Amino acid sequence: MGNFGDTLRQEREFRGITLDAITRVTKISNRHLVALEQEHFEVLPGGVFNKSMVREYARVVGLDQEEWVGRYLSAHQTIKEVDEDGWMRFAENASKARG
Repeated sequence: MGNFGDTLRQEREFRGITLDAITRVTKISNRHLVALEQEHFEVLPGGVFNKSMVREYARVVGLDQEEWVGRYLSAHQTIKEVDEDGWMRFAENASKARG
């Protein structure tokens, strides 16, 4: 887990807010909230839905919504870059093994 998820969870816990409380207020599934906190972004529906989830989570917890959307985008981009680099290395290795 990276800085985004850890810090998000810590902010929520510091304020004494449960994931169930966020789910009740926002109607965002608990599974998606856990995915945000654990940075399992591949579990989320994607696109504007993810940004909306982060915005709503931040609102309920009392955090700056736009700041946290920016943090999410940075964290998501970093993970995406790592995944793409890994995929490129896999493809290169696969082509070497064939040739």
